[in-house]
Amino acid sequence: MSGSPIRPRKRVAEAGTGVLSTQVLGEFFQVVTRKLAPPLSPPAAGQVLCGYQVFRVVQRDVPMIHAAVAVVERHGIGYHDALIVAAAARAGCRVLYSEDLNPGQEYLGVAVANPFA
Repeated sequence: MSGSPIRPRKRVAEAGTGVLSTQVLGEFFQVVTRKLAPPLSPPAAGQVLCGYQVFRVVQRDVPMIHAAVAVVERHGIGYHDALIVAAAARAGCRVLYSEDLNPGQEYLGVAVANPFA
């Protein structure tokens, strides 16, 4: 059964437990300004990004890149997904909402859940 990804986002935002990585924010901007039909203008996308300020943001750094490479080597997932996993692990997240990773899979102690389920 499909649902809205708004529910998990709203739940974690209201609880004050939401975390985003710079990777996720960058991917969001790329998708909404280039892949949506019609795409958002960069200023409009920037306004949407302002709404995500309620979440804590995890910055990418060299140790996180090394952790992501280890996830790629161990689990065979894509590098950009591994960066998101590494950011979630660094933030101490127990759950990572992703439509791109396998629901129920665990990486670095973080369980994946489908936001549409």
